[in-house]
Amino acid sequence: HPYQFEIEIDTFNFFTEAFFISIANSNQFGNNFTIAPEASLSDGLLDIVIVQKMNKAKLPFALLKQIRG
Repeated sequence: HPYQFEIEIDTFNFFTEAFFISIANSNQFGNNFTIAPEASLSDGLLDIVIVQKMNKAKLPFALLKQIRG
């Protein structure tokens, strides 16, 4: 089941339902699992990835797309 999150950054905030939220400074987790394709260790930024609530039938395809980068 997804969880309800409130994201607040400076004066910007919003609510979302998501399976999880990842904050990354690199584009991959271990074992070549790409989580934030545009993240870079050298840009000084953190990338926020929100895996939103989706149809369970679409979930396996979304995971395969993520794994492939």
